[in-house]
Amino acid sequence: MVAAQVVRAVIAGALAVPVLAGGLVPLRAQSAASRMVLVSAVDKDNVPVKDLTATDLEVKVAGKVQKVLDIKPATGPMRIAVLVSDGGTGAFQRGLGQFVQNLLGHAEFQFVSMLPQPEKLGPYAKDRNGLVPVLNRLGTRAGARSAGQLTEAIMDATKDINVEAVRPVIVVARLGGEAPSDISAKTVRAELRRSGAILYVLSLQGANRRPA
Repeated sequence: MVAAQVVRAVIAGALAVPVLAGGLVPLRAQSAASRMVLVSAVDKDNVPVKDLTATDLEVKVAGKVQKVLDIKPATGPMRIAVLVSDGGTGAFQRGLGQFVQNLLGHAEFQFVSMLPQPEKLGPYAKDRNGLVPVLNRLGTRAGARSAGQLTEAIMDATKDINVEAVRPVIVVARLGGEAPSDISAKTVRAELRRSGAILYVLSLQGANRRPA
C-alpha cells in the first residue's frame, strides 16, 4: 500500500499549528517543544530510501526551519479506517481481503460502508476472528447504486483515528457517484491535519462522474 520507507522524525520548536510543510504529516505532540512527524521517503526511481539521517531532512513551519532531533524507522502499528463507497456492489471485497491479509500483525482495521449513510461494520480489529465477519459483509449488499455520503464518512473517521502509539491511516475505496455534501474540502483537509491521518484514495471514476 505504501511504497515509501516510512520513518519517524522528532523536530524541535514549539509548533503552534498542526500543519508541516513539505508533505510531512503531524502525528502527535511529544512535548511543548517537540513533535513527531511521519515521513515517506523515496528516491527518483520511487525506491524506498533506508539510510536517511537527521541531516537529510529539512522541516519548515510558517517558513522557519526547525531542528530535526532524531530519525528512526516507524515501527508502530497502523490504525486503518477503510471507507467503502461501492454502491453495494461488493466490487472491492476480494481486494480488501488481500489488503488485510498482507497487513495482519501490523495494523488494526475498521470498515465503513456507505448505502448511503456511513455505517461502521464493527469496531477496530486486528485479528482474523474480528475481521473475517466484517469482510464477509462487504459483498453485494442491499441498496446497491445508492449515492454514499463519502465526505461525511471521512470527517467521522478523523474523530477516533489517532490514538497513542499508532500510525493513523484512512483508505477510501470508491466507484464514484457519491452524494453531494455541504461540508467543504477546506474543512475536511483541516480535520485530516488535526487528526494526523494519512489519506489514500483508490478511485475507479473521476470525482464528478457516475459509476458505470
